[in-house]
Amino acid sequence: MYTLRHTYAIRAIESGMQPKVLQKLLGHASIKTTMDRYVHVTDDSLLNGVRQFESYQTASVE
Repeated sequence: MYTLRHTYAIRAIESGMQPKVLQKLLGHASIKTTMDRYVHVTDDSLLNGVRQFESYQTASVE
């Protein structure tokens, strides 16, 4: 069951769900619990972060 909650939390954040909404859905009293125990940075999210930065840099130069 823990693995299912963990996967749900990661996928929810990756799809753009606000962390506070996820906190409430998982039933945590603290956002710290949600973010520290259930949400981890994946390779895909790192790559997307780099791409966002690159597109911002390209747009600000033009």
